[in-house]
Amino acid sequence: MTSKPSGPPLPTHCALLRMVEDDFYLSSFIGDAPNGTPTFARFNANPNFAPEQLNAYEVGYRQLIGKNLYLDVAGFFNHYHDLFSEDITGGFSIQSTLPYPAPAPPPTYLLLPAQFQNDLYGATTAVKSPRMAADEISGGCAAPTHFCAYL
Repeated sequence: MTSKPSGPPLPTHCALLRMVEDDFYLSSFIGDAPNGTPTFARFNANPNFAPEQLNAYEVGYRQLIGKNLYLDVAGFFNHYHDLFSEDITGGFSIQSTLPYPAPAPPPTYLLLPAQFQNDLYGATTAVKSPRMAADEISGGCAAPTHFCAYL
């Protein structure tokens, strides 16, 4: 006979992920203040934290100019948004408790609150033109040499 586990049911995979987003925090020791008080940064949960996103565009042109020569040019543009950032969300505060049950109260410490957010963005652009050797066009196996200009 098998026994049934007692207590509340275990959360589903999706519910567990949501709990991590809502209940997650990370504390890190920064160092001691000039008066010797330990100083920590605490990254608090952010239920609005989103995946990073990329919109990528590429345009190219290839034309055989002669029997052993062709023109090949490509341009790229990448727009990155919602990139991971670590943002300070307030000023230092004096703390004497922990955000979880502890067997003994901690010593007084300074806390700098922070949060994982999506506040960064970026873009890259490039123009690329590979130079091909004559034997490659006729079926050789040499690798192309690439010339890139990053704008």
